[in-house]
This record gives sequence, structure tokens and C-alpha cells, in this order.
Amino acid sequence: MERYEGAHIVISEEKPAVSDKMRGYMFGAVIPFLMRLVPDWAKLSNEQVYEILKKNFNYLEAFNPVTKRVERYGQSVMARTSGREAGMEFIQEIEGWVLENYGQHLPDPEKYKAWRDSAPIKGEAYQGD
Repeated sequence: MERYEGAHIVISEEKPAVSDKMRGYMFGAVIPFLMRLVPDWAKLSNEQVYEILKKNFNYLEAFNPVTKRVERYGQSVMARTSGREAGMEFIQEIEGWVLENYGQHLPDPEKYKAWRDSAPIKGEAYQGD
């Protein structure tokens, strides 16, 4: 015990990370829904749409020495190292934008979960409500 004498112990709350299920909802339900909603996005990949979403809803602004101006850079929010709360805020911001601009809601996460758990055929996409 002498070895630890005078040592400081810090107790902190662990913040849950973005889960595989949350990432699955984003890439399996939200992004395909947006690709149907925004005609110009239909020809893009899921990853390309995600890049657009990051640049619009989770970004930092910094000086670009090449263009000599401040630009917007998208930041990942669905990585395994990201916090669940940040992921939820990201999805909620997208939901607000969809509601304001298209008068619709994102796919229901519980309905998506039920579809996912129903063992869909490989390659079958979630069609929403």
C-alpha cells in the first residue's frame, strides 16, 4: 500500500459511445431516407451523403492556407470514439432540418429496429413507413 500513498484518484462519469445500432440507424435508415428525399443525393453513396451531413450539421470552421479563407470542415460524429449524446444531437439537428424544409420526420428508430431484427434479405433496403 505504501506505493500508492499520496496518489490522487479521479472518479469521473463515463460517457456512452455511439453504438453500432445508432450507426446502423444512420446508415441504414436516415441516409437512405435522405437520398430519396433530396433528388440530387440519389446518385451519391451513403458515405458521400454522410460527408454532406457532417459539413452542414457537425463542423468546425478554420482558415484554409490554400484558398486563403475560412472554410467549413465536417467532423465525424458517428465514430466508435464519439459520444452517444453528440450522435443524438446530430440526428436531431438533421430531423429539425428535414421537418423545416420538407415537412417530414426521419424514419422511426423503433420501426427500423423491428425491420432490422426481422432478418431482411441481403441487399434489401429499409423503405420506412
